[in-house]
Amino acid sequence: MSMSSLSALPPELAGMIVRELTINSDVAAVCLTSSRLHDVGTRILYDFPVAAGLRRMVRLLKTIVKKSELAQYVRRFTFDFLFEVPNVPKRIFPSFLKLAAEALRSMSNLTELYAKLLPHLPMILDRHVFPCLTHGSFAITKTAIPFLEANAATITDLLFADADNDINEPDRELGPEHRVYFPRLAQADMPLDIAPLFLMGTSTSTVSIHLPYPASVEGLEANYLALSLDDVPVTTLRISAVSLRMPIFRAIVDNAPELHSLVIETILQPELPRPALMRTLERYISGFTNLKGLAITGRTGVFRPVEPAYEDIDDLAALVTRMHARCKTLELINLGFGVFWTQIGGVWTPRTLGLAAPESKVHNTLIQWTMDRCASNPGLLNALMANARQHYPTQIREMYQEHGVTEGEAHDEFGEMEDNGEGEDSARETDWATDEGSIDSDDE
Repeated sequence: MSMSSLSALPPELAGMIVRELTINSDVAAVCLTSSRLHDVGTRILYDFPVAAGLRRMVRLLKTIVKKSELAQYVRRFTFDFLFEVPNVPKRIFPSFLKLAAEALRSMSNLTELYAKLLPHLPMILDRHVFPCLTHGSFAITKTAIPFLEANAATITDLLFADADNDINEPDRELGPEHRVYFPRLAQADMPLDIAPLFLMGTSTSTVSIHLPYPASVEGLEANYLALSLDDVPVTTLRISAVSLRMPIFRAIVDNAPELHSLVIETILQPELPRPALMRTLERYISGFTNLKGLAITGRTGVFRPVEPAYEDIDDLAALVTRMHARCKTLELINLGFGVFWTQIGGVWTPRTLGLAAPESKVHNTLIQWTMDRCASNPGLLNALMANARQHYPTQIREMYQEHGVTEGEAHDEFGEMEDNGEGEDSARETDWATDEGSIDSDDE
């Protein structure tokens, strides 16, 4: 399509096309072709303007202040790329904050504001109201409370992060008098010690709680979790911690029994042997009435999954089967090694969380393990093929054509294999899919 043809389109349609450009310089080039496309491209450039680095950010903020019409285009704004903020001279920083606040106040259509790297910014904004603000990330400070109170009515997605080292500890410690009610809050991410102040009484359904916390909270984790989750209709819960104690799980089950998804994120290598954690999970998992997904993972970007050995997959299979025996609603389980488990043909089978290279160790281990299961249970092979035909019909047809086999012939062959193996499946499956290990021993 020529630029003249694009310019002749209605602005809404031209905007949809220009938005497909992923590089700002390409959008800027479109702006130079005609006055009509200049308006279309400018709206797109300033919908979510991103400046990496302090100098570029200052230039962007000054432009928005000087040309107030650009501020009306801004829907999302982030300061999360200002990694050099801690090194900014203190004599300059107040001026920068005032400039940022001035630019932000002119953005009357702002819906998302990410400012966790600027803990003092909410204090400068004070009680300024952004009528459309729904998403935000902020540092934990007492001085942010007035701003949060002024905008609480519209916020649906909220992230709190620990402030930088320049924040005095007294300003970091929040008490009951700092509680803010967010009536529309749906998704929240925050440390455990402040969670009760902002979650209680809300309609939040997705919650992430971090357990690295001040020493004052140590030993009270279960109480804080109970207060945080009490009367909150949470369905997706992520707990991030170094170590987890048994009372924490009891608090989760007692206060959020209708969870759909539970993710336990650890900053330790998730494949390290943790029998006490697994025993505790087995003990309490039966208390969930509608749990669909259970995962134990390492913190994103900290660890690469350890490639499992054949025996590791055997151990995981036994553990997954025991978990499902205690919680029949489970549909997806991930207990480490970057492997998740789903049921196919009534049998729990493993897959990688990402695309494993065809010749990688984990790929070869899972293939060998699955083929061994199919050899002892032909019904499983039939179920796997049925699942493949449902999700990858084109690839399956190409595979049949490549080997000169019709789909009907393949169906007949699988049916014959299943008939020949009937009567042997259950005994063989018991060898690998069950484990009589007790879970009633004391937890650490």
